[in-house]
Amino acid sequence: MLCYSQEGDMVLDQFVGETLFESKLLNRNIVGVDDNDEALLRWCEKVSFEYESDKGKESIKVIFLNNIRD
Repeated sequence: MLCYSQEGDMVLDQFVGETLFESKLLNRNIVGVDDNDEALLRWCEKVSFEYESDKGKESIKVIFLNNIRD
């Protein structure tokens, strides 16, 4: 992720997983897509934390999408 994106970039995780967590820690905005509502809820809880970096409190956009087939 460090090679292919920069801070503030938007990262797409098509099957919500570790990419969401690492994106947040690396100060990337996140779009998580999954058709499993339970997985979306679990990852929403995991990335809802706030933290402070050397730049201060981070403001990261996290977007979750489900029912992508409807």
